[in-house]
Amino acid sequence: MILHSIPHLAAAVIITNLGVFTYLKNQKSPINLQFALFCIMVSLWYGGLSIALNSADLPAYFFWQKDKAKEWRRQFLNVNFQLAKAPS
Repeated sequence: MILHSIPHLAAAVIITNLGVFTYLKNQKSPINLQFALFCIMVSLWYGGLSIALNSADLPAYFFWQKDKAKEWRRQFLNVNFQLAKAPS
């Protein structure tokens, strides 16, 4: 494992824990749910960056850095729009 990827992986774990902790404080609040989903998406992006830094070849780096980041961003926006349309 490359040393440059360890802080990114640690930050991904911390951000995930922050989102889960916030959600568990008040599970009925839609703001807490959105924040938890945001934290999970950011941690997936940061984890992908950590994997990209460990990749041995350039196509694998671009796969984790660009393709996966676009996919996770699209999923996050889709979930947020679904939550905004849901009746409270």
